Amino acid sequence: MIKAEYRPFIIAIILSLAVHIGFGVSGIIRPTPKLSEVKTPTIVMRQFSLEQAPPAVPEVAPPPAAVAPKPKNAPPKVDKYEPPVVEETPIEKEEVQPESVSEPEIQAEQSIWTVIEDEEETPVTEETSVIEEAPIVEETSIIEETTAHNNSTNDGVIRPQDTLNPQFPNSAKLKYEGPMSITGNMNYQRDGQNYTIYAAFHIPFNKREFEVSGTIDGNNLIPHTYIDKRKGKVYASAVFDRENGVVRFGQGEEPTQSTDAIDFAQTPAYDLFSWAWQVAINGGNMPDTVWVTNGKKIYEYDTQNANAGMKESVFDTGEGKLRLLSLPFEREGSSTEYEFSFAPDFANVPALITMTADGKKQTVHLIRVELDGKKHWEARREIGVRNKD
Repeated sequence: MIKAEYRPFIIAIILSLAVHIGFGVSGIIRPTPKLSEVKTPTIVMRQFSLEQAPPAVPEVAPPPAAVAPKPKNAPPKVDKYEPPVVEETPIEKEEVQPESVSEPEIQAEQSIWTVIEDEEETPVTEETSVIEEAPIVEETSIIEETTAHNNSTNDGVIRPQDTLNPQFPNSAKLKYEGPMSITGNMNYQRDGQNYTIYAAFHIPFNKREFEVSGTIDGNNLIPHTYIDKRKGKVYASAVFDRENGVVRFGQGEEPTQSTDAIDFAQTPAYDLFSWAWQVAINGGNMPDTVWVTNGKKIYEYDTQNANAGMKESVFDTGEGKLRLLSLPFEREGSSTEYEFSFAPDFANVPALITMTADGKKQTVHLIRVELDGKKHWEARREIGVRNKD
């Protein structure tokens, strides 16, 4: 039997637990976006160039015109105003009445002085500064943010704000989410003739990270190193030794296995993520056969069969539809380990990634895309719904 004096505390604890459980479950019960296959293909992947895009030239406002500061309360310059010459008519003293000068004449004279002063410099009052500064910046920022979130067209398809360049983006920052509070991000960055790819997927009790570095030759990505980290430790890695014509791979930080001699010019070799981005750059056009490694193993991949099995689908985010083309990476035994779905409207970036590990399939989908430092789309979440992106 609970004593009466302890009941308020117990009730408070129960209510607190209920609230925390409710917030925790809210991320789980969020409606899952729908993926529907398109039977008749209507879109194709565009082929890009890796030629270095010219850097954007920032717009610089012209400097304000130099105006000499005018001393406050300065008397007007008399020499700038010459009253009209009027022929004097002799009048008697009693008829001169200075007080009777008409008010319109005084106002006219004052208005002339005002015009002259305005030509020199328009005095800035407190009211004028408020009108020039406040609303313009705030209104512009609101418009840009709204457009970045809601830039779907009349057909409901989400597209980028601006026309993409013929060159492939020099940088791309992508964010993902999936069921059970799974989140992820992937960054592609080019620096001259070097490139890096970093991807991280926050799976409950198992964070997975991928690090890639390589160089660019013409329109090709040439990977050098690949690292697969799990829970902060290196799970597998690969080194592309072009000097000796082999790919070294295996579990752990130091690859212990090696391929036979490979003709890289005839059969290119990629890590899993360099291969995905190379598909995006080439618009799906690849050599008939390539080598692809996940660090643990390496597989010979038949791109002809893969392209034949490429599927078009529409991913309904609830805030617009993403048009996708899916390309599975099937390892030996016809088991699919990874499947990448590319977004042709956003420079073919990977928009849907399905990972199969230990018999479990996990899929993450795009919720934000930023190309060359500009945010082109970001999913807007309902207020009160938990979101960990």
